[in-house]
Amino acid sequence: MSRILKELKTSTEKDNSMSYQSRKKSRTVPYPHPYKDHSTLEFKNMTGEQEKHYYDQSLYPIQKTALTAHSVDLQRSAKRRTSLRYRIQSQPIVALFKSFLTAIYHSSMVLLNNPMAPLTDPANWLYAVAAYTIIYSILSIVNFGLVLIQILGIDRIIMSMSMKHASGYKMFDNQRKTIDSARKNLSGNVEDFLLAPKVRANPDMKTHPASYRRHLEFNVDVAKTILLMSSIVYERDTMFLQKAADYPDSARLYLLKSEESMYRLGHEWGVQFISIADYQNVHGPFTGAFYNLDNEGNPFMVIVFKGTSPGALTEWITDMTFKLGSCGDALGAGYAHDGFYSSLFPSADSGAKIWPYMRIIETIKMVAQLAFEKQVHSTGPKKKLNLFVGGHSLGAGMASLFYARLLESPGDLGEHVTLRDAYCFGTPRACGAILASRVEFNLRKPENLGRTLWRVANRSSSRFIGDMVTRMPPGLADRRADRTNLKEGSLLSYAAIGIPIDLTPNYVAPFYTVGAIPCGFQVKVVKALKEPEHEFEDAKRALTHFWPRDPIEFFNRVTSTLAPMVHDHFPGSYFASLRKMGAQVYDQQDSGMIQSQTPNEPHEVQDNEEDNSRPSKMSPEMGFSKIGHGALPDLTSR
Repeated sequence: MSRILKELKTSTEKDNSMSYQSRKKSRTVPYPHPYKDHSTLEFKNMTGEQEKHYYDQSLYPIQKTALTAHSVDLQRSAKRRTSLRYRIQSQPIVALFKSFLTAIYHSSMVLLNNPMAPLTDPANWLYAVAAYTIIYSILSIVNFGLVLIQILGIDRIIMSMSMKHASGYKMFDNQRKTIDSARKNLSGNVEDFLLAPKVRANPDMKTHPASYRRHLEFNVDVAKTILLMSSIVYERDTMFLQKAADYPDSARLYLLKSEESMYRLGHEWGVQFISIADYQNVHGPFTGAFYNLDNEGNPFMVIVFKGTSPGALTEWITDMTFKLGSCGDALGAGYAHDGFYSSLFPSADSGAKIWPYMRIIETIKMVAQLAFEKQVHSTGPKKKLNLFVGGHSLGAGMASLFYARLLESPGDLGEHVTLRDAYCFGTPRACGAILASRVEFNLRKPENLGRTLWRVANRSSSRFIGDMVTRMPPGLADRRADRTNLKEGSLLSYAAIGIPIDLTPNYVAPFYTVGAIPCGFQVKVVKALKEPEHEFEDAKRALTHFWPRDPIEFFNRVTSTLAPMVHDHFPGSYFASLRKMGAQVYDQQDSGMIQSQTPNEPHEVQDNEEDNSRPSKMSPEMGFSKIGHGALPDLTSR
């Protein structure tokens, strides 16, 4: 460690202004062909036809097909959104009041059905009264704060500071190496990840006891990749999106303009972006996907759900509202968070023109069919499309229910798709006890071995508090032992689904903890041996400057100190914590793992077998783990 510190100190002068200057320089890199910088005269002087041709030329045929379908869906929904009733209901204060009345209505119905509820079920009754009082008080204060920010123009001041001191820098810039590090796993066969690393690297060990243990693999590179993809969907330009809804004749062009950053970054990352579906309103949840069909292994696709926008109170109301709704019609049994569930599976009386879930399935099948057709002349076995799912915040809640449906009804995907893992970040509790048990049952089926849902929570500032959204809504049904004593449908019966991974970058190595693991399984945390060079920069900046160099970094320090439960929810904070994870490393050129562990990494969580293999190289993250500050949250992203 002293040698590392010495090397860092000798590079101080060179990197002295890295914190301040890197963001200003990062966006001077030319946009990849055929994309153009909008600030150039060449772009500004385009005619209408030239502009339309510019946006169209960057798309593949399948992207054009999906974009057209999405624009048609948007126009159908826009007819309802233009009504005076909808415009009034979409106002934050009206949405808050409506949600409050809905809570009162459901409480009244409970009383009518069971007038003795305060006496027969006092815990749930008192909990509901206290919880709703606190939540709606907080939401009212937040709504007042958002209105005050707009009146005083604080949002414009923050944007001006971001452009001046961040100059377009975001956490997903210069991340091609991160995406490439995940390709081996994204395009691999699910069967290859069922066995322990030792057995996988040594075929002669098929009779080794480890070969009979079920293996679940949390891949840090895949987690970072899916987090980046889940974060970029926040970057949609809502001004153009609103125009797409208001001007049907130009809806396709405006929709494409609103999502140009996703298409461009997908091009930089070596994948393609595809636009799929909107929910509720143009500022609300959204689903997109990134796919690649030209890998050495299997083609892959990542479905990502947009999370909660910081300034969208209606989305925070969806997050924080506790109402459980019956979900047996789509998920087989039990109750689910009504806001998340209704967004994916709207009821017949909701007025929705499309079933968003089916639009996503149609898009997946369309990409899978294209991948299959590309192999028509191949003499070997046909490769299936690997499907991953991800999301952040509200999007993670929707992603978990979407994944639950795929487990419940695997036939939806068709014969050319292989379901892989789901990586959900900052996930609120999304279902009741019965549905949680149902998901666990489906994951134990033989056909689902090797795949799981990872529920990642950031605890960088406080191990016991951390990301506040992961604690919401409060519930007591996370553990199977507690579900028996809870009444299904009560607010206390909220449960989280998936294997929890808590990121603790400011504690002791390996800077994460794994929660309850199913019996008979073992979890291994792995990542690529060669890390991107920019992984070192945060440690250098933290060592070089104790006091922040610019207002953006200062704001991050203040937020992490005074409001850790908010700071830990930022996608940038999650990304910083993932970069610090200690993990077993593997060589991307090899078919198997390096048979060892990084110095600070423990053995398998559930299996303490002896490992006599030689030590492997220390990964860069492990070398800087105790002195790195981590990446700053992406405050320029909405």
